[in-house]
Amino acid sequence: MSNSSKTKELVFNVSINKLFVQQRPGRIELYREIVKAPLGKELNILYSPHCELLREFINNKNTMWRQVTESRYWKLQKAFGRSDIEVLIKVKSLLWTFSSIQCSGLNKPIIVQKKSDEYFEIYDGHHRVAAFIVLNKTIIPAVLYEL
Repeated sequence: MSNSSKTKELVFNVSINKLFVQQRPGRIELYREIVKAPLGKELNILYSPHCELLREFINNKNTMWRQVTESRYWKLQKAFGRSDIEVLIKVKSLLWTFSSIQCSGLNKPIIVQKKSDEYFEIYDGHHRVAAFIVLNKTIIPAVLYEL
């Protein structure tokens, strides 16, 4: 019989204001170029194309699909090399995540990496964070990812 120990994930609450987008080399430059947020705010998740697309969905459900290919979210996903069908799948995933969180709450915490004493980089969960922002929530459950 083996004596293996399982590590338990520690879930903690993190303020949305302490989160930044993932900064993968090669992609972060494209992100900055497309987001065009105020100087110094370009990595702040509050300015993400994810949030912009969700707000458009809430405000214009009937006409939103006609405009999705003009959105910064679409442009960002295309810049990352995704095909039209892959981007449509991502858009539907974002909308489904939003609707799910709106109806049932969060089922899975986001995964973050610590970047400083105060700030975290989102490793997994951009759609969930965007949903929380659009729903005016200020705290989100997270798990710390350590390299």
